Amino acid sequence: MSRLLSPTDNVTRAAMWLAGLPRWSDGLRRELQERFGLDRYEVAEAVEKARKMQVYRRAHG
Repeated sequence: MSRLLSPTDNVTRAAMWLAGLPRWSDGLRRELQERFGLDRYEVAEAVEKARKMQVYRRAHG
């Protein structure tokens, strides 16, 4: 099974959640830290993954 279909780490879960939002709010870092228990480096990684996911969704519908 694909890792994107069954995420096992909080960074990927956070990225999937974030990629599904229509807009990102100003308190995003704190939201990800509280909701998914991420540290600041993991937040940056989740944001990067989410941006890639959004690009892939736009490109491949």
